Amino acid sequence: MRKGPRAAAAFVLLPAALLTAAVAPPPPPAADPAPLVDELADLNRSVDRLAGLLERLIQHQRVDLLIKRIELRDRRIEPMQRRVRSLESDVESAESEIRQLETMGEQFEQQRREELREGTGLGESDAQRMRNELELMLKVQHERLDEARRRLRAAEDELAENREDIVVLDELLADLLEQLERSGP
Repeated sequence: MRKGPRAAAAFVLLPAALLTAAVAPPPPPAADPAPLVDELADLNRSVDRLAGLLERLIQHQRVDLLIKRIELRDRRIEPMQRRVRSLESDVESAESEIRQLETMGEQFEQQRREELREGTGLGESDAQRMRNELELMLKVQHERLDEARRRLRAAEDELAENREDIVVLDELLADLLEQLERSGP
């Protein structure tokens, strides 16, 4: 078998490479970890400060949101109060109409009795028609009164619920502000 110049070069270079590897200097010793530990501790403190700042930002956003909710509820209270007053007026008006109709009915019956004693006035069929009309008007007014009272109760309940919500939101806001004061700047 014939060996060429390449084979001879490989035969010489291989042992030289092995010898160089055997006498190569060892890797440098590990660097002192203290600066790296200090840097990691600084990073950890920075992350903790950022987390604290983010928490305070979130608390401030909660406070802002609560304030806006309270303001919204406050703006809704005045129209609700006007609505309640209007419905109270409707109830009073219906009650007044009923009283007037009842008074008219009493006056009609008193006048009818007097006319019967005197033998004058309306016939019985006309008198009954007048009674029926008064009863129908009273029925309509009682229905109007019942509906006005129902709407009034619903409006009062809604108003009371909104006032309770404002109280709860105010308490929650006070708690959040107290937490912010305790957590510092």
